[in-house]
Amino acid sequence: MMMKKKEILQSLLKLLEEKEAYGYPVNGREHLLAVIRKEMEAIEEVIGCAVAHVERSFPDRAIQVEIPEEFRLVPMDAKLIEQVITNLLDNAVKHTRLQEAIAVSVSYTEDTLLVSVRDEGEGIAEADVSNLFKIFYTSKTHSADVKRGIGLGLTICETVINAHGGTISGQNRTDGKGAEFLFTLPLFTEGEREIV
Repeated sequence: MMMKKKEILQSLLKLLEEKEAYGYPVNGREHLLAVIRKEMEAIEEVIGCAVAHVERSFPDRAIQVEIPEEFRLVPMDAKLIEQVITNLLDNAVKHTRLQEAIAVSVSYTEDTLLVSVRDEGEGIAEADVSNLFKIFYTSKTHSADVKRGIGLGLTICETVINAHGGTISGQNRTDGKGAEFLFTLPLFTEGEREIV
């Protein structure tokens, strides 16, 4: 019987929780590698699906999308990367007021895809910055009208991105108020380079 990706992620999170409870370093990359199905995908389509999902859930919110004219295919498991973007956008919606902008943008380096999700909301409390990706960590300092999560969303994002060979970080914006989450994905699978 084939497990669905959601079930696999739930099993992975349970394993991560058990490892952390026993003092082991939490790194689910080796477990998630077994279920990732990388194919060459257009990040524009993946972002489009994530934005559509979030805008259906929050119809009063508009999300700006900034995509370069350059079109490149990226090796990824599109469903998992879509979930990462959805989680990041969902967090941005929860931590901004209606009039505060949310944007997702894409850029490339020679061998890396960079995706940024930024908002003009309350930003990240300094005490929370180093704990953003810890399992079951939730901020104690956000405003009262923010629906509190259980502290799994960013942990899932980090696990998925790391399993793809990428990185993810979160910080306060340096160009204004709000937060920015940035993740990277390699443009090439291990051992190969794209001929451009």
